[in-house]
Amino acid sequence: MKFGKPLIAASALAAALLLPATPAAAEPVTYNLSDGNVVISQNGEYVITQDDPNTPVTKTIEVKADVDATITLSGVNIEFDENDWHACAFKIEDNSTGDVTVVLAEGTANRLVSGPNAAGLQKNGAGENVGTLTITGNGSLYASTNNPSSFSAGIGSSVNNSTRNITIENGNIEAFGRRGAGIGAGSAYTQGSMTSATNIRINGGTVLVSASGLACGIGGADRFHGSLGAVSVFVTGGSVTDSSRYGIGSFRPVDPRIVITGGSVKSAAGFTTQPTDGEGNAVYLLKIDNQNSQPVTLDGESYLPVNQNASSPGDTSLYAYVTGESHVVKVGCTTTTWNFDNGSFTAGASSTEHTFSSAWQSNSANHWNICDACGDTVSEEHSLSAHHDETSHWQTCETCGYATDPEPHSFEWVVDREATATEAGSKHEECAACGYAKKAVEIPATGTTEDSSDNSTGSTQNPSTPNKENGKALPATSDSSAAIAAAAIAMGSILIAGGYALNRKSR
Repeated sequence: MKFGKPLIAASALAAALLLPATPAAAEPVTYNLSDGNVVISQNGEYVITQDDPNTPVTKTIEVKADVDATITLSGVNIEFDENDWHACAFKIEDNSTGDVTVVLAEGTANRLVSGPNAAGLQKNGAGENVGTLTITGNGSLYASTNNPSSFSAGIGSSVNNSTRNITIENGNIEAFGRRGAGIGAGSAYTQGSMTSATNIRINGGTVLVSASGLACGIGGADRFHGSLGAVSVFVTGGSVTDSSRYGIGSFRPVDPRIVITGGSVKSAAGFTTQPTDGEGNAVYLLKIDNQNSQPVTLDGESYLPVNQNASSPGDTSLYAYVTGESHVVKVGCTTTTWNFDNGSFTAGASSTEHTFSSAWQSNSANHWNICDACGDTVSEEHSLSAHHDETSHWQTCETCGYATDPEPHSFEWVVDREATATEAGSKHEECAACGYAKKAVEIPATGTTEDSSDNSTGSTQNPSTPNKENGKALPATSDSSAAIAAAAIAMGSILIAGGYALNRKSR
């Protein structure tokens, strides 16, 4: 049996209609805080904004337990009064197993300021199954509480609570804890309470932290009437600046662990325990100046960030933590070996090798170029060498090709060999400025005087005279017969002239 093309086409269409349709990607749900509090109770993507980001609102954001949500903050400004003791700007329900990602919309500034007993961005719970809080994006976030007598973290747990699984991936983050950590645990205020902060990770971004009281910038809090539990902080990247009184770690930790494998970490008070590389090896501060924010490699591997300027404006040093041995660091085009001794590093051998692809630029004094690799401007004085032709002289830089304006030669005669009575000499014209010389010319011999002592005739010979006739020297003579002949000729001339005169008179 043969099937016609129309039947085949119809069958294909029917089959296509039976296939399940691919659902279109759901658009994020947008909430406006100006309309009221935001409660997220279902998995999904959300955007939260408000009418005027410059005017604080007293609204709240809450993510219910066990909800997986990606929440973009786009110009959110929440701030509660210092007397709103339990008001929380952004709260993930306690002990939630859900994973929450907060995205800071590019170019936006966001503020989360809670009342005294709540964290600015709050995540309570330290059990094995609690979910994660991840902060990323290219915007900024400020998180804190609004009372000097508060006991909560900027980002982390509230008073008497612990926190776990907080990760900073990107963004400009500023977190200030008031007797709680900047990022980490709230204070153990009540008798018998214990607070901890575990698995706090900084993988990137710009992070500025601080805390009041006995709390740390990242990690544990002020213990008051309670006690402090475990603290574990991991820094793998980003620029971190801590200005707290007790540094990074915990004031009195039970089980402190600080691991630094990357990033630039600047802490005014240092660390409450020795940082390691995660494998049990102690790491120490290697501070590297990088004023021009040039690319950095550490032991052959590219390193970021290149300095601390992002989280500590004006500080162009890189604060790397590395194992206690020699390390090779390249900043731009300069390679330096750093040697370790007794807990600190000192700079050893160093070399610089620039790469130029463009032509040198120059003026009358020097030349310069911009390195392709590091961006440094390298300037040098000219290395001039002399050049000339038959009419002029000049100088040229052998590096960049710069040439001075040609100047005419200023010639002077230079005698190479003096002439003598019997031998010709030589001389040439030479430029007094550059030494260029023309071809030598002859200086004629000056003439001779012969000795008469061997004259057998006893007659005196006259020397040659310098008289010239038609360019030829005329020789002098002492021959007496020639003199007599000359006198006779002269006498004859007189007699002839006299006879001619008498003859004319007789006529």
